Amino acid sequence: MQRTSIVILISLLLIAGSSVLAAPRVDPATGKIRLLHVGKAWYQGNAPGPIFVQDPKISWDPVPAHVWSMGQDAFRNLRLYLPRSKQSFFDSYDVVVIDGMEALHLRADFQNWLVEGVETKGMNFVMADDSSSFGTSGSHTSWYVVPIGGILPVMDEPVGGSPYGEEHAFHLVPQIPGHEFTRNVPWEEVWMSAANRPWAKAGSTVVARMSGEIALNRNKVQMVYWDYPEGDGRSVAWIHRWVGNREFWRWRYHADVVAHVIYYTARVPIPEDLVLIHRIRGMIGDYFYNRIYVISTMEFADRFGANLRPIEMKLDELDDQKQEADLHFIDQDYEAAGAALDSALLELEELIKEAIEAKDRAMLWIFVIEWLVVSGTSMIAGVLLWALMVKRKLYREVGETKLRMKE
Repeated sequence: MQRTSIVILISLLLIAGSSVLAAPRVDPATGKIRLLHVGKAWYQGNAPGPIFVQDPKISWDPVPAHVWSMGQDAFRNLRLYLPRSKQSFFDSYDVVVIDGMEALHLRADFQNWLVEGVETKGMNFVMADDSSSFGTSGSHTSWYVVPIGGILPVMDEPVGGSPYGEEHAFHLVPQIPGHEFTRNVPWEEVWMSAANRPWAKAGSTVVARMSGEIALNRNKVQMVYWDYPEGDGRSVAWIHRWVGNREFWRWRYHADVVAHVIYYTARVPIPEDLVLIHRIRGMIGDYFYNRIYVISTMEFADRFGANLRPIEMKLDELDDQKQEADLHFIDQDYEAAGAALDSALLELEELIKEAIEAKDRAMLWIFVIEWLVVSGTSMIAGVLLWALMVKRKLYREVGETKLRMKE
């Protein structure tokens, strides 16, 4: 009995710690995860694009290719922006994300490269939920008739239609105690949705399942991964529609979860202190948007001849501080990253005030000129009115007039 318990314990530890058996797959020069995102790779609200752009650990290379909303532009992007050679593909990317893609729209050679990369080259792959993902819920071509289907860690069977919406929502239910992806996250706070209801392939590891409030979700997996020991590649099925799910995007930890899906796929350690990493990501977002505000104010003021050189120099210095914070973040020194961001944000707030003051000074002369023009026009009009209406004695009075018939 004791021996059996030890075996079970060792097995659980191996499963939970499998992500650390292989080294993280990142850019050796920068330490960033080089992410190729194909499908709904949009920089917009309620989509993961802004999170990937802001995260210092991720280098995002998007290929927007959602045919049903983009039409022929999607095929054009696939032709122009997908890698042209297998070796450049292997050398340039660590993780590939596919969502919102029809299986037959991806080039066959690219699919074969991805399969080879995951199986033998240490590359990693995520398929996120969409009506066209996995088994496609019976609405699109199945991924299991193309090469990529072979590396998916799940099998799907059509459930009919696209069961999105509140009536099909579920909570994420962790399956491995203390797993680095699910630990410390209040999953009960957020409802998720998905079009697919797959089941795990033999040999894969189920990280989470769907809660069973409704029959459709009972015993269904939510996050599954499959490791390839030969090449240390990893394939992850993320059965959650992370584009357009407003309930999820209103949740306070949505950015952390989306980023950590990529971290986990690349075997990059996920910070254990969720509150700390959430606070730091919030500061990164504040810096990102405040910087945009400063630049837009400068562009407006520049049209009126404002002297912006001092502000530009200070902004360059702040960007250097932000880059230093990013390096601490990449090195997982989150305390140092937070301290650097705190300092940069305080100085950025002062820079916002300076930019607004520069804009106001430039606008002051416009206001003065407008005032002079309006005042001068009013004075001239007043003098003319006084001369014509008040000083009538300067003009000879008109005598009596009468209408005469022409004889």
